[in-house]
Amino acid sequence: MDALKYKFILPLLIIGGTLTILGVILFFPEYLLHMTISSTIYCLGVILILTSTLLIIEEFEVFKTKKSYRFLYYYSYYSLTIYLTHNALFFLFVGQLNIFSIWIILTVVMVLLSLLIRYAHNKYGIKVSVKVQLSRLARGISNKIEMKHKNKQKMLEHERLIKF
Repeated sequence: MDALKYKFILPLLIIGGTLTILGVILFFPEYLLHMTISSTIYCLGVILILTSTLLIIEEFEVFKTKKSYRFLYYYSYYSLTIYLTHNALFFLFVGQLNIFSIWIILTVVMVLLSLLIRYAHNKYGIKVSVKVQLSRLARGISNKIEMKHKNKQKMLEHERLIKF
């Protein structure tokens, strides 16, 4: 952990600061213009500074926060379910959304989908997840194939015994 704090964050701050200053100094008015070398250097420096600042806040515990990944549990566990639902929702809004209204709909859908998945998980457990259902289906198919193979082996053994 100390290696991250002192061997990674400090160089990020130094490199980020240097890139930001170089981006501004090299071609002064151009660093504000998008798609120029100066703006790219400047933006890279700002990104490195912001990343190191967030790492400092996290590692040195500037803000004492309780880490809870429970909210992300639902998204990781039900990712296939969310993906398939997302694909189904696409056809509801084809050609109806513009660049502004899509953000409103996206926010509403994500909140409602999160609440729905949480409710379904609390009420029905893992039965709601498409991943679990596919796993159960695969296990069932695998068991049937295995049973057919065992039955075939038994039939061959039985035929050998009859021949003798």
